[in-house]
Order: sequence, then C-alpha cells, then structure tokens
Amino acid sequence: MYVAIVNANTATDPATGNQVSQPVDRGQETRLDDGKDQHEQKQEDERRKREADEIRRKAEAATAAAKAKEKAKDDDIPVGEDDLDMDEVKREQAALKKGKPKEREREEKRPAFAKAPSAAPRGPSNLPKVAALGLLGLLVIGLGVVHVMPLGTADFERAATEALGRPVKIGSAKLWLLTGLELRFSDVQVGDARIAHVAGAASFGSVTGPKKEFSRLDLDGLTLPQSAIGDALFATVRSDNFSVERIHVKKLELPGSATLPKNLDAEVQLDAKGSLRGATVRGPDGLLAKITPSGSDIEVDVTAAGFTIPIAPQVTLSSFALKGKATPRGMAISEWGGQLFGGGISGTANVRWAGGWNVDGVVTVRNVNAAVFAPALISQGSAEGTGRFTMAASDAGGLMNGARLDGTFKVSNGILGSFDLVRAIQSSGKQAVGSTQFTEMNGAASYDRGAVALRNVTIGAGALNAGASADIAPSGALSGRIVADMRTAGGVQRATLQLGGNVREPQVR
Repeated sequence: MYVAIVNANTATDPATGNQVSQPVDRGQETRLDDGKDQHEQKQEDERRKREADEIRRKAEAATAAAKAKEKAKDDDIPVGEDDLDMDEVKREQAALKKGKPKEREREEKRPAFAKAPSAAPRGPSNLPKVAALGLLGLLVIGLGVVHVMPLGTADFERAATEALGRPVKIGSAKLWLLTGLELRFSDVQVGDARIAHVAGAASFGSVTGPKKEFSRLDLDGLTLPQSAIGDALFATVRSDNFSVERIHVKKLELPGSATLPKNLDAEVQLDAKGSLRGATVRGPDGLLAKITPSGSDIEVDVTAAGFTIPIAPQVTLSSFALKGKATPRGMAISEWGGQLFGGGISGTANVRWAGGWNVDGVVTVRNVNAAVFAPALISQGSAEGTGRFTMAASDAGGLMNGARLDGTFKVSNGILGSFDLVRAIQSSGKQAVGSTQFTEMNGAASYDRGAVALRNVTIGAGALNAGASADIAPSGALSGRIVADMRTAGGVQRATLQLGGNVREPQVR
C-alpha cells in the first residue's frame, strides 16, 4: 500500500498565539517529508507504473496460459507450471502488497542519479514453442506410423487383374509418404511373371477409392519367362478402375532355353488406352533396344557392343545390330549382323514362336578367319559365303539342334594344314603329311543337325589342282577323299588320297 505525504506551511493563530499548519497551494513548489524533491517523486511514480504494468502483463499471460492449458487438455498436449509461470506472478503480487519496506526505504534513500531502472520485462511465455515442438513430434510420429501402415491388397489385386487379363497376386502393400505419396507392394505375381518389389506414384484417391491410377510404376526384380515376352509386348494395361502411364523395370531377367542378356533395365511408356507407346531396354555390353509400335506391329531396333546369339551361346558377335517388326505370333528381321572371327556376318530372318519355334533366313559371312572352324584342315585363309538356313524346335534353346544350312563358300589365300598334295603326287600317294598353300578354294557346304557335308570342292594353287569331298559327323569323325593332279614338264601327275581320322587329327592314306 502506498502512503501519500502532504507538505504544509506553519502560521500564528491570532486568537491563541499558537502555530498552526496551513495547506500549501497546489501550484506551490513542495518537498516530501523525507527530503525527496519532485524529480524523485516522478521517478517513484514511473517505477510504480512499471511495476503495475509488469503485474498486469503477467496476469494477462497467466490468463492466456490458463486458457491454453484448458485447450491442451482437450488436445492431450500437456502444459506444465513452467509454461504458466503462475508462481512467479503470485510472488511478485505478494511482494507489491507487502511493499517490502526495507528494500523500498533503501531504494528511496538512494540518490536519484544512482537509482537503476526497474528490471526489463520477462520474455513471453514458452508455451508457443512447446506447442510447436509437440505438434512437430506428433507429425513425425504420425509420418512414421503411416510409413509402415499396411494396406489391404484385395482392391489392388482385383483392379490389376481386370486391367491385365491375367491373375494378379500381391504379397503385401503399404503406404509411403516421405518422398511423396507412393504405394509399395512386395512379392507380386502377374500370371507367370514374378516381381520382388513395386512402387507406384499415385493419387490419394487411389488409396481410398476404387480407381487405382498411377502416373508411374517402378518394378524392381522382374522375372519374365521367355514364353511370355510376346504377350507382354502386346498387353493392354488399363481398365475402368486401373491405369498407368509409365513403367520402369530394374533387374529384368528373361529365363528360358535361349541365352538372353541378364540384369536388364527397361523404361516403358503407355498411351491413353494402356497400350505400348514406346519402350527402351538397356543391358550389358552397351545393349540398347528401342521398341516402337507401328500399326498392328512393333518395330524393334537393337544395338550392342557385344551380343551372344540366343540360339548359339558359343557365338558372340561384336558391334551387333538388328532391325525388325514383331507381331504376337513372331518377328520378321529385316537385317541383323555384327563382327565375328575377324570378319563380318549379316543376314535376315523370320521367327515364329506360336505353336513351337521356327526360324528361317539368309546368312552371309565376309572375310572370316577360316582357321577357327577346323584348323587341322584349313590352318589359314579368309572365308566368305552365303546360305539359307532353317531351324525348328519346341523351344528356342533347341533350335540349333534342329538347324539346317545350305550354301556356298570361298576361301582365299589359304593353307591345308594336314596335307602336302605335291608330296602326295610325287610319291603316288604314299607320303602326304605336311601342308599345302593354295590360292583359292570353292565349294558347297551343308549343315544338318550337327553334321557337315562338303561337296564339289575345288582347290587351285598354280600348277596344282585338286577336287575333294568330305563328311564330318556330329562327333567330329572325318571321311572323304581328295583327287589331286599337277602339271609338270613331262605331263600331268595325279594322286588320290583317302581321308580319315577326325577334324582334330586328320589322316590320309
């Protein structure tokens, strides 16, 4: 409680002779009993005003905190006594009521210039900060819960089965929000295909509603049997309740009897009807395949730095290229080729896979090292030739076993690696071991299920000429004969040699 002290002047009462006090006029300069002047009074008033303002501010803060506490109870957000700061408000109110006489007396006796201003007002309550942190914590916890929230798979299986026209089974599904709204599926089966993981960028309606719409599907670990490749290329991925715009496939495997590249990566775009709009497939050795629809067909353009022939895994071509058009029943290859054995190989082909595998076409070789085929027979030479081939089997892996080729060949500047024809002629066929250089060899060749037949073979080496025929069994056994003649000054000399042994160790007699 504050005490007001009024100054007064004294005067002599005419009736009694005693001195009496008289009030001072309001405009008269006064001094307080304790010696304080008006300047000190002004400072005291300002101090009291600051203290009153501080009490009012804290009271308002306490009221607001109390209201927030009531609201926090409804929201299950705890507000502690530290947040309300009520104890401090009560202490300061009690201090002001008591007046703290000793401290006030010391303060009032201090010279005016030495009086420090009252303490700065306390900062605002930390309630908003606590509330914000609490909301952030709840948000993080909520995101974590949603991140692992399992979803039912039945609606997605039903929509995908309707769109693809083949049964779809999903092992598990969950919602993912950390990088945008995604639906993630594991252990997915689509007909005979298996997918380890699928991530779909979808709208929120795809989670809660019957329509499952995806702007993109990422397939990681797709295993697609070779027998299902044709159906996959011409599949329609759309229904009233299912649609997708793009599909990205990582770690694509194509198991089957044919030898196809592994660990492929494919990017597929679909049109508004869910049909293929375009696809790009990448793989090892710079493999790049571009697939583009063309009317009712699909154009295929393939390039690779190295490519193993699917039906002949022992043969790998470098600088491989292929162009063709595919249908649901097969593929017409307008050109294919690459580098092989130091030369080039190219051709055309027609492939049919409906009701079994059948392949036919034309193959041409140029400047191929002839020694790679049977070095004991021909140890040097540059070969070229052309032929027609046919293949048939129940699966792609068996095509080479049922292959047949008929064509012609020519070998230039070669060497017969096991026969010395000049020596054979001079010894009337008794001695023929050695080698024979020749300028050119021509002939017809056929390959039928592993067996090779050489017919109408002619060998020219200046004055030496020879004709030959030979058969090589699938086991490598060699049989045949060579008839050689040589012009000399005395006439023409001739010798006939019988061939035996095998292609690795030919024998003559």
